Amino acid sequence: MAAQVIGVVSDTHIGSCFESSAELQAVYDEFAFRGYDMVLHAGDVMAGAGMYRGNVTDELTPAQQVDRADEHYPRAPGIRTLMIAGNHDLHGDFREANPVHALARRRRDIVYLGNDRATITLEDGTRILLAHGSGPSAYAHSHKAQRFIEQLPEAERPDILVLGHFHKAAFFRHHGVTCLMAGCFQHQTPFMRERGISPDIGGWIVTIRNAHDGTRTVSAEWIGRPREAAVAA
Repeated sequence: MAAQVIGVVSDTHIGSCFESSAELQAVYDEFAFRGYDMVLHAGDVMAGAGMYRGNVTDELTPAQQVDRADEHYPRAPGIRTLMIAGNHDLHGDFREANPVHALARRRRDIVYLGNDRATITLEDGTRILLAHGSGPSAYAHSHKAQRFIEQLPEAERPDILVLGHFHKAAFFRHHGVTCLMAGCFQHQTPFMRERGISPDIGGWIVTIRNAHDGTRTVSAEWIGRPREAAVAA
């Protein structure tokens, strides 16, 4: 049974006073130790500016946040990170800039895929939709991913959805799609605390196995703060 393994991260918010860079480096170290070569990033690479009152950044300009990301975003031999831009990368005071695109132009190990969402097709034909969500979190963490899938025409539904933005980690199936909420690398901010959001800090290792009869099995392992292990979907 052939297997493809990828890493997944999201919402690194580089430039935030609450960025969890040590945890991000530790996750990349684990990816490198295991010999993986592809990581997907589901958006909000930068902290941005002017997103909401009391925005908790180091007051860096877009160019300075790119400088910081260029210097501090993990580098690991043999690993390429494929990124989309999220709302913090594109909105607020960053409307006239795209720092994720700028970062990718500097770094050979980073590939910019576009704004908000992109589809990646693996060599085995597995289609992964990498997307950055919108709006506040729901009471049930899975609800946002479920609604995202339900709003897609059936012909456009991927094999796997990787969803950023909500700073929560979850792994389940819905309408035939394996859904993975990507977690984050930002400690709880005052904004999160006011809204009762406790972030899941860490990343995922996703293993896709294709059997000779054409069936596909997807499993995921959470790498980060202690969390119940995911099962095959």
